[in-house]
Amino acid sequence: MASVLKRITSILTTPYSTINIATMSNNNPMVYANLPGRGIACSNNTDIGIVKNDAYTAFPNTSEQYKRKMPAGQLLTWYNGVLYVASGGDIYYSDPHAYGVIDTRNKKKRFKGYITLMVAVDDGLYISDSYDTFFYQGKDPHNMTAKLVADYPAIYGMYTTVERRLVGSRDPIQGNVVYWQSSKGVCMGTEGGNFVNLIIQKYKLSSIPKKGTAFFRNNNGIPQFISVGII
Repeated sequence: MASVLKRITSILTTPYSTINIATMSNNNPMVYANLPGRGIACSNNTDIGIVKNDAYTAFPNTSEQYKRKMPAGQLLTWYNGVLYVASGGDIYYSDPHAYGVIDTRNKKKRFKGYITLMVAVDDGLYISDSYDTFFYQGKDPHNMTAKLVADYPAIYGMYTTVERRLVGSRDPIQGNVVYWQSSKGVCMGTEGGNFVNLIIQKYKLSSIPKKGTAFFRNNNGIPQFISVGII
């Protein structure tokens, strides 16, 4: 079944006011990554392209030697001028500032399991592969150093990135904070692989979701991470 990619133009009407952008190959959930000044990359694990000015353009094929089109995937992130795409248990990364193209000579990193988390902070990526959670530090995808931060996985879709100033941090470093739901509770990661499980010593999950979503809000001055899972 085909599905239409839309942009909501107003939430003040019932139903919401929308603009149709493109018809996709199926109705799989879409994931997104903001590419500053370029548009928004999106993929539903089958289609992959970029939206700009309410127009969708699929990543084109290329005949250039050693190059190929970036494959579709279940997670996207933009970090230091490179688009990263998680497809199954592999992570592909684009040429610098050429987000739709990969180099087949060094095209991917392979993990043990299905990638459930791939999100950037100022100096690296937090990645979970259904078994463990890692921090990959460095600016160049060819020379990142891996650090195991948890011997348990993140849950797919249940994460959000927040500016540090919005969570009431007094730290002079103004970067991003990542929150995610793991199989052992809510976790937080910042630059340098600084990781903490916020509830492992206090609570235990009664059941572990297979996937879900999450968001951050500031409720009367109290920062809150809220996640909703599907069991």
